[in-house]
Amino acid sequence: MKCYRFDGGHLTEQHPPRQWEDVLVIAETEELDGLSLPQDLLPPQEAQHARDAQYCRLIIDAGRVSGQLRIPLRREHAVLQMTFVCKQNALLLIGPGERLAQIVQTLCAIRPHAVMGPAHFFVDMLLSFIVNESDYIQDLETRISTLEQNVLGNRIEGFIHLMSGLRRELNRTGRYYTQMSDFASSLLEDAPELLDRRGTQRLSHFARKMGGLREEIQMLREYASQVSSAYQAQVDIAQNRVMKLLTVVTTVFMPLSLITGWYGMNFDAMPELHWRYGYLMAAVISVGVVTACICYVRSKRYW
Repeated sequence: MKCYRFDGGHLTEQHPPRQWEDVLVIAETEELDGLSLPQDLLPPQEAQHARDAQYCRLIIDAGRVSGQLRIPLRREHAVLQMTFVCKQNALLLIGPGERLAQIVQTLCAIRPHAVMGPAHFFVDMLLSFIVNESDYIQDLETRISTLEQNVLGNRIEGFIHLMSGLRRELNRTGRYYTQMSDFASSLLEDAPELLDRRGTQRLSHFARKMGGLREEIQMLREYASQVSSAYQAQVDIAQNRVMKLLTVVTTVFMPLSLITGWYGMNFDAMPELHWRYGYLMAAVISVGVVTACICYVRSKRYW
């Protein structure tokens, strides 16, 4: 467990206090029972286990907010699952201690003289989660664009597998942005007493950023759908080429079926039946008909 105190714009580490005011507490779920936390700083029973956090949710009580956050996997960090309780004078974070302590150090390095209090720090922490989201969006767009170029170049091997994984990632990211956008909106509407004017402005900025990210991910979904449509068009073109070839082959050799059926009747009155050169004549006619059909098809550019 780590405990910090908000003191005049600074955040300093200290031992667990006797009075839980102007403090930030970081703890693992297993450490909760050993802490003499006040009742209003304890998380709800259903939200105590940070490892169970599968989505972002907010619980608003009188004078405090609590809930769970699940920050998805990114190139620069692993999945973060945490539980929180935020009041005007205290903030409790439950989750992986080393990771949360690293976030505290990062925020203090970015704003060393502007740590105004628990609620402000919580907003700053939310903003830190989306610092690199624009780069992530750009990476997603690049991956979709690469798939599009492969489709246009008729390099479609493995496309379905790659696009399926990309669509799942887009859906997960879209849900995350939607949850965080609703999270911020609920904080602004239902818990305005936790933040002053400056904190409300920063939270509004976070809500606008999440809204913009949600719109961008929706555009990427549509882009991915267009690329999938282009892939399907390429598949249809390839199938049409095969059907066209089969149709041409069938057309070219269909007259041979007529010749075979005609000369396969074997009537006694057929002049070619007992003719010495009948077989040769049928072969010559067949070759001539096939050659004429091929020349016709090529002249019409059917093949």
